[in-house]
Amino acid sequence: MHLGETYVLAGTDGSPQAGHAVEWAAIEAVRRDQPLRIVHGFIWPLLHVSTAPVPGIERSGLRAAAEDVLLAAEARARAAAPGVRVSSALVVGGPVPALLAEAGGAGLLVVGSRRLDPVTGLIVGSVGVELAATAPCPLVVVTDVADARQSPPAVVAGIDGFDSEHGPAQAAAILDFAFDAAERRHARLIVVHCTGGHGSAGAEEAAVWSAVDEWSDKHPAVDVESITEPATPATALLTHAAGADLLVLGAHGWGGLAGILHHSVSRRAFWRAPCPVAIVRAPDPTGDHVIRRRQS
Repeated sequence: MHLGETYVLAGTDGSPQAGHAVEWAAIEAVRRDQPLRIVHGFIWPLLHVSTAPVPGIERSGLRAAAEDVLLAAEARARAAAPGVRVSSALVVGGPVPALLAEAGGAGLLVVGSRRLDPVTGLIVGSVGVELAATAPCPLVVVTDVADARQSPPAVVAGIDGFDSEHGPAQAAAILDFAFDAAERRHARLIVVHCTGGHGSAGAEEAAVWSAVDEWSDKHPAVDVESITEPATPATALLTHAAGADLLVLGAHGWGGLAGILHHSVSRRAFWRAPCPVAIVRAPDPTGDHVIRRRQS
């Protein structure tokens, strides 16, 4: 990895879910022609626990075990994406602080997650949710179960419109990420806008499709389909995401962080998605949001 080069960052704790995330991140790194950086949060020193090896037993002790987690992750990445440029780091701290410490130069952050119960599965403060609020780059959460992929591949993006302070910038961030992801995969893009059973969204709907047309002009190679759904957002997103390569949501609105934390609609869409989920936040020109959360 060259100094100043943008990279794909993946977290691992040695679990099967983390293994799936590392594989996904390795393939994405090759797709982006970027190196892969794998990080393991090593919390034991903060708990004042000895990490030294047991005398006379080679490769024993907590530090050696953590290093083995990283070595296994590197091997898994190379097996999934031959030719990937991969490095790793053992960072003292919990998983979220460790990943944020390495995220400054990342263009994408990838973590794994279990397929959780749709009613009680959300744990506020879990790694995925906290990183969705604090990561300075897009986050992809890779679940341990995926439906059979569509052929040709598809990327699905959910947009909630322009009716809030974050609307236009958030929609632009979602479309920019989704069109780029579809183009790299030679996939069709499905952009979903829901009226939630309340009929036409009128001016908001027109603004959404105008933005889609703008990004379509920038990515003429992408076959894009724009869909207005009368169904609730969660139902529509889960329906269209079946078999997709990626579901792209925003960090605000029904498709984003506020919904994930507080509303059953987005909770279902996020935790029950049958494919990896990307959480994209509009850039904060001041950077204050990320800085404050890192220091808290």
